[in-house]
Amino acid sequence: MLKNKLMHNKFKTRFLGTIILICFGMQAFAQQSSKIYVPYRIGNLWGYSDTAGKVLIMPRFTEVFPFDGLYGMVRENGICKWIDQKGEVHDKMFGGEPDCEEYEDFGHVEEDITGLENVGGNYGRADSVSYNIPYVYENFKPSSIENRFALMKNGLWGVIDKKNKILVPFKYSDMLVLDANHFLAKNDSAYGILDITGRVTVPFTYDGIKDFDGKILIARKGDYWGYVNARGRAITGFKYAGCKPFVKGLAIVTLPNEQIGYIDMRGREYWKEQ
Repeated sequence: MLKNKLMHNKFKTRFLGTIILICFGMQAFAQQSSKIYVPYRIGNLWGYSDTAGKVLIMPRFTEVFPFDGLYGMVRENGICKWIDQKGEVHDKMFGGEPDCEEYEDFGHVEEDITGLENVGGNYGRADSVSYNIPYVYENFKPSSIENRFALMKNGLWGVIDKKNKILVPFKYSDMLVLDANHFLAKNDSAYGILDITGRVTVPFTYDGIKDFDGKILIARKGDYWGYVNARGRAITGFKYAGCKPFVKGLAIVTLPNEQIGYIDMRGREYWKEQ
């Protein structure tokens, strides 16, 4: 009886120990999988850092792409390969070779879906069901936003919906649909942003604006670009030769020396020049 009780307690202790190890392992795995790996450049070589800028994988690659979960992609000598969080490179995983092209358009803007037609030199769109835009407009701006059309009439730009209702009056020298409720406009000399009520949400103080997602826009002052929030407050300085939109909290910028790097939504820069 005593022997059986001792064996039972021994088994119970081993069982509890195994459960603790499993739980600890799962917690460690969760912490590892939730860690964010940011592409990080030192000179001309790329690796990865955490969100505080601490290097996790020492830069040694010619090109890297953002991690997707536990794995990312790198390119060496023109060949794409998988990389794990330990920095180990794998030619093949998940049953096939990696395809870097799926990451090539990081920050790519969607294609035009307006469907406007040119008839007799003027733009419009009409059918018996949904669209009633007469063919009286002189020009248009491509957009990936449904039911918002930036058009030119009598040399000035405005915005209408698919029933030809005027959302922004035709009184601006340039216009671009940014999202369903925000529109880039240019007065005589500078760009700003209007909302659908006509209220100026970003003042007319910029030489160029593009790629607004409702929260962050890319703006230009003079020859250089930077990031600004929806109220016109700068997130970064105007110091980049080019900028792309944020994707999953990161954006690619081009420096005046033509090098590229990543920044986050706080404006933290993930590179180190040599």
